[in-house]
Parts: sequence; structure tokens; C-alpha cells
Amino acid sequence: ADEGSPFVLRAGGAGTLARDASMHLGDGWPGEDGGAGNSTAAVYANACDSVNAAASEYYLSKILPESAYSLRAKTSYQESSVRYASGFLDKFLPFNAHVRSLLAGMGMKDENISPGRCSMAPHVSNVCAALCPEGMSYPVGGPRALCKALEGAILQCGGRIVTGAPVKELIFEEEKKKKKDGKGKKAKQSAKKEGDDAAATASADASGSDTADKPRVVGVILHDSKNTAIKIHPSSGAIVSHVGFIPTFVHLVPNDVRNVHGVPRGLPALSERRPLVQILVGLKGTADELSVTGADFYRLPNARIATDEVDEVTGQVKMGEIGSDGGGGNGGNEEETKEGEGGDNDIDDTGGPGQHRGKRSHSKGGGGGGRRYKFDRGVSWMKIAFPSAKDPSWEERHPGMTTCVITVEAEDDLVTMFDSKPRVYSIHPHKAGGGDAARMVDKVMRDLTENFPQLEGKVECIGLRGPYRTGLSHGPERYAAKGVRADSPYPGLYVGGSELTVGDSYSASMVGSWLAANAVCGYSFLDHLYLEKNVTTDLEQFLDEPAGGMSDEEDDEEYVLAVPYKLKDVPDPVMMAEDEGGKKGGEKGKSGVTGEDE
Repeated sequence: ADEGSPFVLRAGGAGTLARDASMHLGDGWPGEDGGAGNSTAAVYANACDSVNAAASEYYLSKILPESAYSLRAKTSYQESSVRYASGFLDKFLPFNAHVRSLLAGMGMKDENISPGRCSMAPHVSNVCAALCPEGMSYPVGGPRALCKALEGAILQCGGRIVTGAPVKELIFEEEKKKKKDGKGKKAKQSAKKEGDDAAATASADASGSDTADKPRVVGVILHDSKNTAIKIHPSSGAIVSHVGFIPTFVHLVPNDVRNVHGVPRGLPALSERRPLVQILVGLKGTADELSVTGADFYRLPNARIATDEVDEVTGQVKMGEIGSDGGGGNGGNEEETKEGEGGDNDIDDTGGPGQHRGKRSHSKGGGGGGRRYKFDRGVSWMKIAFPSAKDPSWEERHPGMTTCVITVEAEDDLVTMFDSKPRVYSIHPHKAGGGDAARMVDKVMRDLTENFPQLEGKVECIGLRGPYRTGLSHGPERYAAKGVRADSPYPGLYVGGSELTVGDSYSASMVGSWLAANAVCGYSFLDHLYLEKNVTTDLEQFLDEPAGGMSDEEDDEEYVLAVPYKLKDVPDPVMMAEDEGGKKGGEKGKSGVTGEDE
């Protein structure tokens, strides 16, 4: 019972899950008429589906004024968002610990957080997504095809794309001196004195509060050699940040602005997820030759089977805690720190400009205790994916090669957690092939060949990417925070991406971007709730249907693609300009498609 037993989650929906759970986990058999029958897994899946039916209405509230949305009755999804998933699992699945563990893993496979600390809202959304009868989808041509299609649309509309230069800081307009009454001055002094929590509470958020006294965002400063400043229209321009709430308001908003005007409500109570590391592996041979498929492999210590106990006198079952040894970055080997290392030392800089002063911690799950997280083979959270096996065009473009991406949590040698408000991680710079990173990669690669022994001796190349931030943790605090919404206390500044919905999901990122686009366009609650008017309906009404989709021939299964399979190398415009200015120092480096489709 302690060792993980792989369970293949097949497409086909709740019926397929119920049959597999019955055969492999001893669950009840589903009904012959397609109903749940005696299957507790099917009953739980149906319950999740009924709760998830109100998810769209809940996430729409992220762009509606709080005063308008508060008049509507709370939905079951909204109420579940501030509750823990463990209570629902224990109530619906009290008798079979294996089925309970399976549904816990389906509910949160992308973050190492146990059901006892995970919100029920993302749990039910993930369960419903995993039970989609059609299975999962993958873009033909890989994610690069989507990027190339978006690039063409942006350039045709007069847009500009800048890559390789992250944003260093947001630019705010200079505040105009206004005469304020004594009450306003007193409130301002109180906010400064009480710190970030009071400032965040006092600060006006975009859920209906007045933002006239907040400075407007007017541009960004790039993190390049020249500190290039890019300005937007001072009155109607908008900046949409997709780097996440904590990086946006803790790292990018200047200290002097944040200290006076605060951050979105509830942000200081949130926690950042442990950063992730990806190991990119090139394998010699096709997917068929290597016997790998497009299915992802997950090892989930946060769904470790609970140890239930039976009272010998009363016969009553006391249910154990699912993933009690694995939630929130705990599912690995944790070594004792050396004396004097990882103590409660106050540190000003936590890895970025404008971060909060906090205590450094190497703790298990974020508390004290002086223990360090290490990747443990066979135990720690891990995801193994073969992106090239999902793309039907890969073999034509890159014959005889397969790609593999292994995702693990960053060790404490690479990151440091700070018990600040909000709780954040500092990412340590490391050299490629350096000691700590190299040891971790070696352990991960040995874990790969233990789970996929057919890959032994087939590795052509290995690359390390990260650590990189993955957003807010999926606790109830995230969904209770009033300030986690598309618009912000600062006029002209918006937040998009999956943090508005459910993290680590392409579809969730699309929904988050849709919410941000509607917020920027200024659709009112009357438009959304009564007129059914939004950016999608307007595009359908005023734009012609784009060419694409299936071809006209019914028997022809070829798709009309926005971007063809075979992409010619696209020269870098900067390098072209340098070449035209004078060819000095020999041949210029070539730029173009590198084949890194993962």
C-alpha cells in the first residue's frame, strides 16, 4: 500500500473510470444503463460535474464589479472554492482508500499540495477536465505553431513583439499634488504605519472601488543593457501582465508606489508555489521504436493513500489523511541543515526588486524546523511527458528523434522560501552543469530510466531549464482573496493568465486571457449578464469567419493549418540590420527554428 501503483486514466469519461476503478481498485460496478450504479467513483464524478457547472459564472465575477456580483446568490462552486477538498473526498468516498487517493490525484496533479490544503474549486475542475470523453488535445505542429499564428495576427494589426528582454519595472505617472482633508491624511498615515496588510486592505481594488487617487500605469522598463522604456497612451493605454500576481505587484511595482497605494486585497495572505525545474531530454528513435506514447506520467505524493484505522471496540472507521507525507513540496527527502544554516535571518532582497522583508525558511511545507527539501528518487513529485509523441507532424519534421520533458520541484539548493506576506520564493542563480543542479539532474535521469527502462542508452542530449515560478498555490485563500481579479487598483494595469482560474492548464490560461481582454475593453456587468455581449460575441458579429478548420472534402482528413508543418528558418531582423550595416568579424550566427518544440 505504501508503494505507488500506476493507474492508467483512459479517455471515455466517468463510465470508463468507473469500470477501471471496479476492476483494479475494488470499487463497485457501474450501472448497465449508464448510471453510477454501485460505483463510488462515478457518484463522486457526477457530484463534481454538478458543482463545476457553475464554474463559468464564478470566474466571470473576476471582471464584474463586486457591488453588482454581490447581489447574486452564491453558487455551489463559489462556496466550494473556500473549502478544502479533503472534506468532500472523505464524505463521498469513506470506504475505499484507493479510490479516494485516485480521485485526489486527479483533482490536483499539477501541484504537490495535499487535499487537506487544496481548495475544492480547482479540485472539481481538474476532475471534470480529466474525465472529458474525448481525452486531451494537442496543437498540430506543437506550441510553436500557435505562437507563429499569433505573431502573424499581431504584426498585421500593427503590433510589435519584443522577446529576450523581460520587464524590469512598471512606469507610473507622476502623482499630482492634491489638497486632502484631515481624514484622508489620517487614513494614509495609518496605512503606512500598519504595513502592507493595512495598505492592501485600505487600497481601492477594481471590484467597484474608486481608483482615481491611484497613479496610472504608463509604460514598462525592460531589463536590457539600455533599460529601454516603452510607453503606452497616457489615458487609454493598458498593460496586461501574465507573469502572475506576486511578480507583478511585489517585483514590478516600484517600492515607493506600493508602500503608499498598497497591493490588491488579500494578496499578503497568499502563498507562491514552489518553483519548478524542467529537464529536456533528446532521445534517439521514434516514439514507436521507444514504446512511448503521448500520455503523461505523474507521480503524486500529495495523493499518497491514506491509512484508515478501525476502532476495535466500536468498529468505527477513522479515515487517515491523504498525502500526509507529500503536500506542498514535502514529498521528497529532507536533509537536516547544518548548524547556523537556514536560520530565521531577516533578508531584504528575496530575488527581485521591491520584495518584502521576510524570514528565510528551509522548512517542510514552509514552517520552521530547519529541514531542506531534496529530490528523492521514487518518492518526490514528478511529471514525465513526451511532447513529440503527441504531435502527428513531428516525425515528418524531425525523423528518428523523440523529445522528453521531465518536470520536478526545485530543491532548496536552487530556491529559498521566505515567510513574508505574501510568502515567496527566491531563485538562486546557478551554472549549467554546476554541482547542485548536476546532482539533481542525475537523480532525475535515473528515476526516468527506472520508470521507462526501454530508454536506457537512448539519451542523445540533456538540457536544464529553470527554476521558474509557477504562480499562486491552490489553497482556499487564493479563491477567497477579493483582489485576485483581472483589473487592479492601478488604472491601466491588468492581470491575465491561469492565476485567475486554475493553474498549469492551457485552457485555464486561455480563459484568464479572455477575462483580461474583456476587462481591458470595458464591458459592463449589464453586457455580460443581460445582453450576453463580450469580446467573443463581438468578434463573431463583426469579423468574417477565418479560413481554416476541416477541408471542404468530407473524405479528406487533412486540416487547413494556420501555420504549415515545415517552417523555413526566419532570420533575426536585428542580425539582418547588423549584416546590412557592414559584415565585420566573419560570418554572423544563424537564427531560426531550432527544433525545441517542447
